[in-house]
Amino acid sequence: STYLGGTSYQGAIAIILDASERPIVTGITDSRDFPTTAGAYQTRIASFEYDSFVTILDTDASKLIASTFLGGGGEDETQRLGIGPDGGVLVCGDTYSDDFPTTPGAEQTSINGEQDAFVSTLSSDLKMLTQSTYLGGSDYDWANGIAFDGNHTVYVGGYTFSTDFTVTSDAYQSQSGGGVDGFLCKFILDSLPPVADAGDDVTIDQHQSVELNGSRSSDNLGVLNWTWTFRYNGSDVALYGPVHSFQFDVAGRYTVTLTVSDIA
Repeated sequence: STYLGGTSYQGAIAIILDASERPIVTGITDSRDFPTTAGAYQTRIASFEYDSFVTILDTDASKLIASTFLGGGGEDETQRLGIGPDGGVLVCGDTYSDDFPTTPGAEQTSINGEQDAFVSTLSSDLKMLTQSTYLGGSDYDWANGIAFDGNHTVYVGGYTFSTDFTVTSDAYQSQSGGGVDGFLCKFILDSLPPVADAGDDVTIDQHQSVELNGSRSSDNLGVLNWTWTFRYNGSDVALYGPVHSFQFDVAGRYTVTLTVSDIA
């Protein structure tokens, strides 16, 4: 048993065990001196109200392994924890902060209402924010459930007052039922872009065909789409798929561009 806090207010809200059976605790604090560790993602509180915290203790709660604040200038409150890829820590909750930290390429990089939900992933040592996004419409939104499928997919649940909460085209229920609705969102965790590899430059004779081979392109989730584009005889040409053959009957120097995308 141990205390965990600084000289002001704090409260633990959720707890989970990592693969080493160490407790990971999250909650809220307005203590400027809440204990954090060297190199943690956020070592200072950002709010004049309260921020979230995420803390890892050793198995007998006798040592602080890693600890960080997480939040912006408004009120931020974590609700649930999960373990994600490579032991990363998944966090969801709600925020009033218009400067809550988000990451490049996030689904939603700015707050839409007075209070939005948030979904974040921290590295296993709590030193890096690997992915983070707002989630919400123009009214109040909370995220209070999170689950990882063991691959690259995270499911987040919560509730919303927003009638303009983002839904997908094939959603089970595409409109608010009125009052407060629940929501369920699916996220693909992917912090690495795919890498296109079109092969080496080639020289051929007029009227010969060249093989376009992008099979060496790579991605941590797997490449889903290959698109080859170039100008030929005054027109734009687009070809799709990892391997193609094209006959160049018009002599010239051509630049063929390969663009790849993954499931994210």
